[in-house]
Amino acid sequence: MNLDKLDRMQIKKIEFWLVPLLTVSVFGAFLGPYISVTVLVVGVALTLVLGMLFQVSGSSLISWHQIPAFWPILFLITAIGFSIALAPPYPSAKSIEKCGYLLCFLPFTSLFYKNPDLKTKVVRIAAPLALSLGLLASAQFLGWLEGAPAFFNKHLKPAPHAPGYYIATGLTFHHTPFAATVLWLFQVLLAQRILNPQAQSKGWITSAVMACGVAILTTFSRGVWLATLLSTVLALSLINWRKAASGILVFSVLIGLLFVISPPFQRRLHSYQLSHNPDRLAVWNIAIHMFRDSPWTGQGYHSFGSRLAEFAPDHAKDPGFPKEAHNMYLDFLATTGILGSLAFLNLLFAWTRILIRGYRLRSLNPSDRALIVASIGGFSGFLVAGCFDRHFYMTQTLTPLLFFLSLATSIVLRSERALQEAPKRL
Repeated sequence: MNLDKLDRMQIKKIEFWLVPLLTVSVFGAFLGPYISVTVLVVGVALTLVLGMLFQVSGSSLISWHQIPAFWPILFLITAIGFSIALAPPYPSAKSIEKCGYLLCFLPFTSLFYKNPDLKTKVVRIAAPLALSLGLLASAQFLGWLEGAPAFFNKHLKPAPHAPGYYIATGLTFHHTPFAATVLWLFQVLLAQRILNPQAQSKGWITSAVMACGVAILTTFSRGVWLATLLSTVLALSLINWRKAASGILVFSVLIGLLFVISPPFQRRLHSYQLSHNPDRLAVWNIAIHMFRDSPWTGQGYHSFGSRLAEFAPDHAKDPGFPKEAHNMYLDFLATTGILGSLAFLNLLFAWTRILIRGYRLRSLNPSDRALIVASIGGFSGFLVAGCFDRHFYMTQTLTPLLFFLSLATSIVLRSERALQEAPKRL
């Protein structure tokens, strides 16, 4: 038996236990944002460890440096490191921890590249998960879970201008990350419902799409409302302009009626005005002040809350004043400066390029095309929602971004490789 055969046998033995464990950890990272922070953290930690073993063992079919976002991720981590090292000391442990989450994009992508059939499992899980979350959000909004265990209603707050109703938070700590994570499910299911013939005849997928819409509405998250609207318009436009026009019209009429006949939603929508959000304007001005104080490397990645007393002592004493920048772009500018902001934008552009490459591919099967369109919709929604909160820092919103973009990246890389190999086969 020659050396090559021995190597192949060793790799198969490693794959026998490593691939199933990595799959479980990756899906734990996928489900964690929806069901439990503990599941999320354990899934991410195991994914990093098992992912590195997967890479060095030779089991992966693609090297990490071949993944388009590899260098942009390393540049961003480096910029974050500089911002922390060059800034005055502050509690930075969690900021450093976020770098590990960024690196998860690499094992996510390599696993889906090696096992493309796992994509179908994601779609299968998305529908029942969405239905469950929609029912939970509805029950929370209507106040039906007041006597339920704290696991289901620990973070509920009264809905603004709506006595007797509550802001839905799902199983998360806050309504905004809940809405932002459900937005990804909404885009995945909507694209499958329209583009995939196998999903078009299944009424439960339509019900799951509607459940996502209900969940997002009952969170009262204005930023995610806007992100859902704009990202859905973009996704539908990419699918078919005519269908987009009719779909957008129906969608607008239904949502318009809801806001007209429902005073709570009407008042929430009315509060989009800048004059109704003085605190947001204040924190954005503070972020700009922080940037001007240290324009090149910032105050240290995600140090806004720690620096607030220095730059706005009166606001820092107010317990009701926001302790975050509520804008991921201004947060990067204030805490990592020009260096970190450019690295962040470079990563966003890298992901944008891979999604454009995927959209231009004409060899994709309907399910894969739906996942590409869904990733474009979810990514654009993330970029819009980021104007109103720190979504790139929150693990519950960062992880779905990395997970679904890794799916799209694996689809693009495998499809492009198949196109390159096709002439050789002929």
